Amino acid sequence: MVSIDNTPLSKAKIFDKKGYISYGFYSLDGRNFFVRNLVIPELFFTELENLVVKNKGHDEGIKELYRVGKRFGYRYAMFNRFPRGNINRLTLSTIFNFFVDAGYAKTITLSNVDLASKTFELQTENLVITSKNGMGYVLTVGGVVGLCCQLTSDYFLEGNVKKISSSRYVLTISSPEILKQRSIKHFTENEIPQRIDFSSYMQNNFPQETRSEALKSFGELLKEGTLEYKPGIISVKESRERVIIVEISLLFDIEETFDKETVHNAAYLPFHNIGSHYKKYQNPLKNLAELFSAFGFGLVEVKEGVANKTTILFNGYPWYPKATEYTSFPILRGAVEGFLSGNSEHRYKAKAVSSDMANNVFDVEIELEIVT
Repeated sequence: MVSIDNTPLSKAKIFDKKGYISYGFYSLDGRNFFVRNLVIPELFFTELENLVVKNKGHDEGIKELYRVGKRFGYRYAMFNRFPRGNINRLTLSTIFNFFVDAGYAKTITLSNVDLASKTFELQTENLVITSKNGMGYVLTVGGVVGLCCQLTSDYFLEGNVKKISSSRYVLTISSPEILKQRSIKHFTENEIPQRIDFSSYMQNNFPQETRSEALKSFGELLKEGTLEYKPGIISVKESRERVIIVEISLLFDIEETFDKETVHNAAYLPFHNIGSHYKKYQNPLKNLAELFSAFGFGLVEVKEGVANKTTILFNGYPWYPKATEYTSFPILRGAVEGFLSGNSEHRYKAKAVSSDMANNVFDVEIELEIVT
């Protein structure tokens, strides 16, 4: 049995850049890579799963959530150049340490690991999302299965989660045959994700510099106590809203897969909760600019206009290939509307969204209108 130690969040990579959160990784061939992340409330994922299951039915909803999650986990392991095939317990411990560090669980323990049969059992405590709604298929189940598929060079592994107690769950990943022998129900997802141009991904998500005193980094909010870190759990202190660090491609996958209203509504509630408590300044727009920059949405610039109309520019918004072909940014719209509606006496609506790429910087602009 290998226990994964909790490491201080300060050891995680780039947290001192306003508007950006990145994890840097050193590959075996001597090249450096990084992935871009956003800070997203746990409640977004629980709401998303609940709404998808409600709209599509239990089995069909979970199957689709699992499919998105498994493809994400596989791609995430590719992005980070995790070793393939020749893995051992120490390698696995190091890799899963990233997830403890990013707020996914208080503890993760590898047990009953059989590398020959590619069978993995992960004992978890306070596993994000799953501990709240008993699912977690889009991230903590599907995502982990996909990651293990990449590590073992076997995309046909599957898995599922089982409740042990109110705070403890066990994840089992193996071949369909072994899962069947153990009477573990599972879904099947065999479509391997396509590779993307990772050099463009890094180039177009490279952190921009700013001297703005109105914005703060994720690290600054941690140091001042606005965000709180306990072993494996990150939360916004005043609202007690648990948040996790998520690589951006999952969010674009969610926007492409599920209907826009569902995704928008899933984002609205948690950010409304955060906005209801995040009142450091009298101006709600100033509160938004500070928090959203710290959460990695880019460098936020507010332009207050006339006739109750305001424009918010997200300079250096997360970029992902072909995203503008299918997304109308429902996560961003829902998050902005929810935060401002919770932070003020008015209800806001994102009237229009536009995007532009120039000099490898992706900008997204939202026009807001006060509706009540």
